[in-house]
Amino acid sequence: MIKINLLPYREEREKLGTLGFLLTAVGILILFMFLLSLIWLRQNGQIASLQDKKAALQKDIEQLQAIIKEADEMENEVKILESKVQAIDLLKKNQQGPVLLLDGLSQRIADDAWLDSLTEQDSQFTIQGSALTNEGVATFMKKLAGSEHIKEVEGRSETCGS
Repeated sequence: MIKINLLPYREEREKLGTLGFLLTAVGILILFMFLLSLIWLRQNGQIASLQDKKAALQKDIEQLQAIIKEADEMENEVKILESKVQAIDLLKKNQQGPVLLLDGLSQRIADDAWLDSLTEQDSQFTIQGSALTNEGVATFMKKLAGSEHIKEVEGRSETCGS
C-alpha cells in the first residue's frame, strides 16, 4: 500500500527554516548590541578616569604655579635685601674715610691754628682755616704731608695786615 502525504510539510519546513534564520539573526544582533554596549561602557569608564586624572593634574599645576610665584617673589626679596646689604656695606666703607680724615686733621693741627671749613670735590679736600703764626700753618702742612692717607698737600697763605 502506498501512502501519500497530502499535508504541506515542505511549506511548513520552509517556514520553520525561515523562522530559525530570523531567530538566529535576531540572536546575533542582540549579542552584537550587547558587545557594543560593553565596549561603550568600558570606554566611558576610561574617559571618566582620564578626565579625573586631568582635573587632578590641573589642580597640581595650579598649586605648583602658586609655589613658583611665591619662589619668584622670595628671589626678588632676596635680591632687594642683598642690594640693601651692599648699600650698607658701601656706606660703612665710605663712612670710615671721613672719620680717618677728621681724626688725622685733629691730631696734626697746631695749638695756635683752627679750621673754618672742609669741603670735598672729586676726592680732593679743601681746608680753610686760620693760625696765629705762619709757623703753625707750615707745621700743619708738614704733618699733613707725612700722613699715609693724604697724597699731596698744596698751601696758599693769605695774611691780614694790621
